[in-house]
Amino acid sequence: MVVTVTPPEQALVSEASSRLEELRSQLQLGQSEVAAKDRELLALKETVLRIAGAVQVLEELLEQPQHPQERHSDQNGSAM
Repeated sequence: MVVTVTPPEQALVSEASSRLEELRSQLQLGQSEVAAKDRELLALKETVLRIAGAVQVLEELLEQPQHPQERHSDQNGSAM
């Protein structure tokens, strides 16, 4: 079966084909951007995790007595 296409229909098919190519190109660019943003997000999450760990370590250090030698001397019965 042969389908004949009239000039207005041919123009519509041509326009649709062009638009399809544009959309496919935009889709590919969008997917590439999403992948790049995903990589950025992962790197940012890792950075935040490292910072949170550093904060925790510093908080724990600051909770300890200021002079561990003094505390040790007090435990041995010697006075300062």
